[in-house]
Amino acid sequence: MSNVFAAINSAQTLLVLGLVLVVVGMSLYALIHALTTPAQAFPTEGKRTRNFWALLNLLALVISFLGLTPNAFVGLFGVMMALIIPAVYLADVRPAVASWRRRGKNSRGTGQRPPTPW
Repeated sequence: MSNVFAAINSAQTLLVLGLVLVVVGMSLYALIHALTTPAQAFPTEGKRTRNFWALLNLLALVISFLGLTPNAFVGLFGVMMALIIPAVYLADVRPAVASWRRRGKNSRGTGQRPPTPW
């Protein structure tokens, strides 16, 4: 019977580790995206500043990284709360500033937004 509980415990540990790694990855991706997007893109699109989003995503990265420690200082609940920040950034802010990231690769050089596909 104790083998069954040990197997369940191992499965739960691997599941939690997988969730924490997903949150760490999302936070890291959102932080890199925020830092590589031009600063004027954020207020122009009606969003908070780049520094605001970079600091929030850095905070989410630190909190979720602490969830990887053996003692799990912040616990799974803290990691899931940290998931909110990169999720909001990736779902709301990233699509709004996406045209600004393509602007540098635009060969027209007109300084205007790229045309929409519809």
